[in-house]
Amino acid sequence: MLWSLNMMEYDVLLAVISKAASMADSRSKKSAAADDEDMDPTQYFENRLKYLAALRAAGEEPYPHKFPVTMSIPEYVEQYKNIGNGEHLEDVTVNLAGRIMSKRSSSSKLFFYDLHGGAAKVQVMADARYLITETRYRQRYLDLMLNMEVRQIFKTRSQIISYIRRFLDSRDFLEVETPMMNMIPGGAAARMVKELTGGYKIKYHANGLDEDPIEIDFTPPFRRIDMIEELEKMANLNIPKDLSSDEANKYLKDVCTKYEIKCAPPETTARLLDKLVGHFLEETCTNPAFIINHPELMSPLAKWHRTKKGLTERFELFINKHELCNAYTELNDPVVQRQRFAEQLKDRQSGDDEAMALDETFCTALEYGLPPTGGWGLGIDRLTMLLTDSQNIKEVLLFPAMKPQDEPSAKVTGFIPVYCADGIFVFCLRSNAGA
Repeated sequence: MLWSLNMMEYDVLLAVISKAASMADSRSKKSAAADDEDMDPTQYFENRLKYLAALRAAGEEPYPHKFPVTMSIPEYVEQYKNIGNGEHLEDVTVNLAGRIMSKRSSSSKLFFYDLHGGAAKVQVMADARYLITETRYRQRYLDLMLNMEVRQIFKTRSQIISYIRRFLDSRDFLEVETPMMNMIPGGAAARMVKELTGGYKIKYHANGLDEDPIEIDFTPPFRRIDMIEELEKMANLNIPKDLSSDEANKYLKDVCTKYEIKCAPPETTARLLDKLVGHFLEETCTNPAFIINHPELMSPLAKWHRTKKGLTERFELFINKHELCNAYTELNDPVVQRQRFAEQLKDRQSGDDEAMALDETFCTALEYGLPPTGGWGLGIDRLTMLLTDSQNIKEVLLFPAMKPQDEPSAKVTGFIPVYCADGIFVFCLRSNAGA
């Protein structure tokens, strides 16, 4: 999350937060709130004066003439009272002002304030980690020097890659520029988890660090879910056998309407099925599970199933309700591959950007002969996130892609303290650049 602060504001806030964090860490496990309570009053007053001086040195006035409040706290409570726990509004900017009546800390960098005004109150979370995150990603060398837990994340990532390489090397696979890997069955994936963590079960904060973690059990064998069969069973459906027919398309549209499952146009059969699978099947895949036997119209590069007409020999591995692996028997018949591309082109011309375009070069390569081949792809970044309990993919990338620093932030979310004067904090809820 990135805030739309100018560089001087950012530097001042970062310096203050870094100093507060270092002070908290030096006091044998005392909370930030306890630090304030135990601090000598003279020292506390001097620290406030230094903070005010730092703001003024940065060109910020801690006692401004005016602050543009967009709504009162009672109005805010009334307008957003129906937002459920865990829900977020991404494109809303709200400026609130009030008096801080209580402060609690969850860690040296996570604080909760009760903001009172107009006979109402809201609880505000100020997370110092959000202010320093961008600097950590941009200057990873400093991050690695200062944070042992970050070094451990990338050590684990390296061990994951080493395990996969050893597994494939032992089976006489050849590593090339674009890795082409064989399928790793559930047993091998489970062995990797046990080797890295010491057991088959891990804890993962799927709903954020402030919520209780979930347990993910990698004990083999992994559950197998036949896509169409299980979808019909769970939703009490009778999907027409010819999935390419208009009848099947209409049937699936009606099912999505019945269960209030939204599918943005174009409502192709492949997109409708994907939405239904996400709603009914993927939500059951907290522990590792294979979704198998995808329809041909959803898998243009996969070979037809040798015993089940209209389906393919394909599986996807889901963990924590997210896809981790995608694998299939490669379609090596150039004539059938051209037909599949032509069918995909129709969907693409109807507005489906995810449908594949005709790749004549690929078909020509197949004409020279492709032996029976299994294609397998693994999301190493997502696996590393699971095994290191990381909630942001940038935490597991040594050098994540970042916008140039002279460009405005594209999107931000959260309350940030703008200034403090005589115990009154003013918070600004930022949600997009320039707001």
